[in-house]
Amino acid sequence: MIDPDDEEMACAHEDCECDVSSTSAIERDDEFYCSRGCADGHGCDHAGCDCAA
Repeated sequence: MIDPDDEEMACAHEDCECDVSSTSAIERDDEFYCSRGCADGHGCDHAGCDCAA
């Protein structure tokens, strides 16, 4: 079943290229992140994204 409130958006971490759904995102300070690493400012380790490098 598709959640009508689920919205795809870009991760709020500055250099992150990941997209994240509003239902699975880490929310901090009214911004949405793809992972706790991005929310903490360290970046993620998702395939195809170099924001933690």
